[in-house]
Amino acid sequence: MESELEVTPEVSVEFKPQVGLEFDSLEDVLKMYNVYAKKAGFGVRCYTTKTSRVTGEVVRKEFVCCKQGHTESKVGRKKRRRGCVRTGCMAKLAVLKPYEKNKYTVVKFKEEHNHEMTTYDKVHLLRSHRKLTDSTKVYNAHLSEVNIPVHQQVSLLEVLAGGLENIGFLRKDVYNYRRDIRAEVTGHDADLLKEHFLGEQEKNESFYFKMELDSEGRMGKVFWADARSRRAYGIFGDVVVFDTTFNTNRYGMVFAPLLGVN
Repeated sequence: MESELEVTPEVSVEFKPQVGLEFDSLEDVLKMYNVYAKKAGFGVRCYTTKTSRVTGEVVRKEFVCCKQGHTESKVGRKKRRRGCVRTGCMAKLAVLKPYEKNKYTVVKFKEEHNHEMTTYDKVHLLRSHRKLTDSTKVYNAHLSEVNIPVHQQVSLLEVLAGGLENIGFLRKDVYNYRRDIRAEVTGHDADLLKEHFLGEQEKNESFYFKMELDSEGRMGKVFWADARSRRAYGIFGDVVVFDTTFNTNRYGMVFAPLLGVN
C-alpha cells in the first residue's frame, strides 16, 4: 500500500530542477538532481532507460527517489537491514534527448513525496550522497601501507573534517572499495608480483628473484632477495635460520624468511 502522505520539500528555487533545463550529459543531470535531493532530504537512484535503436545511445532517462517502488519480501532469506525502505514514492526527474539536439532536456519533474524527508544530520548516510573521492582513495592506500586499520583512518578523517557528516562516506564504503580492489587483482596477483619484482630489478640490478610454476601452471614457489639483504648475508651469515612457521591464509603457501646472525 502506498502512503497517502504528500510532502513537498522546502528547497531554494535555484537548486530546484526546472522543466526545459538542458544538460550536456546524463552525469550532469544526475549531479544536479543529487545536489537538489541532498538539500531536500532524500536519496536518488537511476530508474528507466530508453536507448535509440539506430545509434544505441540513451535518449530518455528517469531518476527517482530511493523509496520508489516496493521492497519484495522473499521467504527463506535472511532479512537485510536497509537504510532506504521502499514506500512507492512517485517523485522523479525525467530527461529526453531529442534527435535535433545534442543535449538532454528535463521533460518531467515531480517533487512531491509520500514520506517524510530525511533530516539534515542523517541525509549524508543515504547511498547516493556517499562517495569516495580520488584523494580519499590515495589517503587510504598510503595509510594501509603502514598498517593503519580502516576504522582508525575514518576516525582521523572525522576529526579533520569536523564530523562524520562532512566526510562524505561511511566506514562500510571504504571496506567495499578495498573489496572491489581485491576482486580486480584476483587471478592476476602473481603477474602483479612479477611486475613488482621486475620494477625493483630495474631500480637495482642486485635485486634477485626466481619464480617457479606448479603442474597446473600456477605460481608454486617464489624466492627473492634485495640488494640490502644480499649485503647483510656477508656480515650476518655465520648462522642462517630458515623459519617456516608462517603460513599465508589465502593461498595456503608457506612463507619462509631467511634470518642471519653473526
